[in-house]
Amino acid sequence: MLACLAYLLCVGAIRTMLAYYTFEGSIDRIGDDAGAVANAGLSINDPICYVFLIDRERPGTRVIKDGSIFTYNDDMNRAYFFTDLISGSMIHEVDGGCFNGPTSIVRFNRGFESNSRFDLLTGSSDHFINIWGTSMSKWGIGTPLKAIEGAYDEHKNSSIYLSNLSLTSISDINLEPGKRLSQHGGLNSS
Repeated sequence: MLACLAYLLCVGAIRTMLAYYTFEGSIDRIGDDAGAVANAGLSINDPICYVFLIDRERPGTRVIKDGSIFTYNDDMNRAYFFTDLISGSMIHEVDGGCFNGPTSIVRFNRGFESNSRFDLLTGSSDHFINIWGTSMSKWGIGTPLKAIEGAYDEHKNSSIYLSNLSLTSISDINLEPGKRLSQHGGLNSS
C-alpha cells in the first residue's frame, strides 16, 4: 500500500514539471526572399497553431553541430527552461540552408522568463520559431503573444512570417494524437 502511494505521489510530481501550451492565431506579415513561405503556400491571415512542450524543471539548451551542448544558466534578469516544438511548423530551410559550419546550432530548446517578458525559441540556425510576450505570471487563456518563424536558403536569404497569437490551452498531456517526444527532445510520429 505504501509503495502504491509513493508511486502515485511521484507520478503526480512528474506530471506537474511539464505542460503542453497551444498558441493559435494568424499570419500578420511575410518576407520571403528564400521562397520557403511560397513553397508552403502561405498567405497573410492564414491560421497558425503551435503546440510547445514547456518543462520548467529542465534547463534550456542549444546543441552545436559538433555535438556539444550549451546549457543556459539563470541570471539576475532571466530564468531559463527547456522548451520544444511539438507541432505547427509551416516552413523549412531551402536547399539545406546556409548554416552548416561546425559552430552552427542544430537545436534550440530554450525558453526564458523575466519580470516583463516571456520568450520561447526552438529550431536551428537554419529554421527557427520564436514566440514572445508578457511574463507568464500574467497569463490566462486568450493572452496575446507574437511569433516569428524563419528559414534560410543556401545563399543566406531568409523567409519569415510574423503572427499574432493567443494562448488557447495549457495541458499536462499532449492533446495532439499520433505525436510523441523522442528521447532526444525531437518530434517523432508514432
